[in-house]
Amino acid sequence: MTSTTRSAPRHTVPPGWRCAAVVAFTLAAASVLNVGSALAGHVSCGDVITEDTTLDADLTDCPSDALIIRADGVTLDLAGHTIYGDGAEFESELFVQDRGIVVAATGVTIQNGAVYRFPTGIIAGRSPDAPNVVRGVTVGCDPIQCPPSQEVVAIHVTGRDSNLLIDRSTIINSTMGVRMAGSSNRVENSRFFGNGIAMYVNGFLNVIRNNLIEDSSHFGVLLIDDAQLNLVERNSIRGGDTGIWLTREASGSTVRHNDSLIGIDVAFTLNDRVVGNTVRRSTTGIVGTRATGAEIAGNRVLRSATNGIVLAEPFAPVSTRTRLAGNVVRRSGGDGIVIAPFVLDTTLDRNTAARNGDDGIDVDSAQTTITLNRADHNRDLGIEAVHGVTDGGGNRARRNGNPLQCTGVVCR
Repeated sequence: MTSTTRSAPRHTVPPGWRCAAVVAFTLAAASVLNVGSALAGHVSCGDVITEDTTLDADLTDCPSDALIIRADGVTLDLAGHTIYGDGAEFESELFVQDRGIVVAATGVTIQNGAVYRFPTGIIAGRSPDAPNVVRGVTVGCDPIQCPPSQEVVAIHVTGRDSNLLIDRSTIINSTMGVRMAGSSNRVENSRFFGNGIAMYVNGFLNVIRNNLIEDSSHFGVLLIDDAQLNLVERNSIRGGDTGIWLTREASGSTVRHNDSLIGIDVAFTLNDRVVGNTVRRSTTGIVGTRATGAEIAGNRVLRSATNGIVLAEPFAPVSTRTRLAGNVVRRSGGDGIVIAPFVLDTTLDRNTAARNGDDGIDVDSAQTTITLNRADHNRDLGIEAVHGVTDGGGNRARRNGNPLQCTGVVCR
C-alpha cells in the first residue's frame, strides 16, 4: 500500500468536556453490507475487508458503516489513522445506528488507530473458534463534534461465545464504553474516561482486569441481569457515581483486589464475592441490599463520608446469608459496619473497625452471629448489638468513646 504522512488530527478539548486527549490507536469490527471488497489497496468508507489490510490515510465523513470485516483471521491495521463518521445521526431526531467497524468473522485483529463519531464505534458478534482482538484502540465520541447528550456505544459485544479481547485501548466520552452481552470476553489494560457507564455487562464468564476507569458519570462497572460468573479484578476506579455495581439477579461473580475511590454496591444478587478490594473516600464504602449468599471479605474501607460497610438500609429489601469476614473499616464519618433491622442470617467474623465517627460495628438485627471482631478508638461504642444476637466470643473493644465499650455481646 502507499504511505502517507497524514495522521490523526489533534483536538483541543473545550472547557466542560470530560474527554481524554486522542491517543492514536484503534479498532475494527464488522457487520453486513453490500459494498465492494477492499483488499490490499486503498480503503474507502463502506468497503468490505477480506484480507490483511493497512490503512494509508484517514477515513473521514463516512455516511454509514465505515468498514466491514468478513473474512476469518484478518488483521486490520489502522496504522495510526482515524476513522470518522459524518455525525449526521447526531444532528437528526431519527434513530440511526451507523457503525465504525463491524466484525462479521472470527480471529480478527484490529489495531493501532482511532474511531470517532459513530453511534456504535465497533461491533463484534460470535467468535467461538478464535478470539477477535481490539488492541491499541481509541474509540468514542469526538470531543469537539459530539455533545455528551448523544447515545454512543464505543464497543458493542453481542451473542453467546463472543470471545472478544479488548487490550491496551482507550474508551472515551461514550454513553456506554463497552456494552458486553456475550460470554468469554476480556477487557484488560485499557483506559476508560468520561463515559456514562464505562462497562455494562449482562453476559457471563467475562474478565475485566487491570483497567483504569476515570470520571464515569454513572457506573464504572455495571453487572446486571444475566451477568453470571464474571471476574472483575485489579481495576483502578476514580471519580463518578458508583465504582462497581452488581444488581438485578447478577450471580456468582467475583469482585476482587480493585482500588476504588467510589463505592461498591451489591443489590438483588445471588452468591457474589466482593473480596480484597480497597475503597477510599467514597460516600458509603460497600453496600449490600438483598444480596443473598454474598461474601464480603478482606476489604479495606477507608474514610467513607457516611458508613463503611452497610447491609440493607432501613426499610429496604433485606439481605440474607451474608458473610462479612476479615474486613478493615477505618475513619468512616458514621458507623464502621452496619447491619440493618430484618437482615437475616449474617455472620460477622474477624472484622476490624477503628476510629469511626460513631460506632465501630452497629448491629440492629438479632439474626446475626458476631465472632472475633475488633473495634477500637471509635467515637461511641466499639460494638453496639441488639438483644438476641449470637455472641460467638472473642470480640474485643478498647478505647472507644462510650465507656461501655460494647452492648449485646461480651468484649475483652
